[in-house]
Amino acid sequence: MRDAARLANLEVKYFSAYFHAKTGLCFRDWLAGVRVGRAEEMIRRRDESITDVAYRVGFNDLRTFERAFKRHFGTTPAAVRRAVRNEPRRIARRVMRPNHSST
Repeated sequence: MRDAARLANLEVKYFSAYFHAKTGLCFRDWLAGVRVGRAEEMIRRRDESITDVAYRVGFNDLRTFERAFKRHFGTTPAAVRRAVRNEPRRIARRVMRPNHSST
């Protein structure tokens, strides 16, 4: 938060209060949401380990990352990875199935 406050040219305490007043979120929760959102994209698009993803988006601890991810998405990073790995088969079946609906 210190870096963000400095970039905004505000004292940390004022920045924190201002941010919360404008967004309804504390800066820490907002930042965690941004980080897990980016992590979710990376988990879906890349084969990096979940640990590597957690560190790349700015978490210093895997357990903290997993808790934040689950709090934000309601599921674990590993569950998202498993779902992504199963998607191509489901999509391929849908694409191969002809659409007989009349319009």
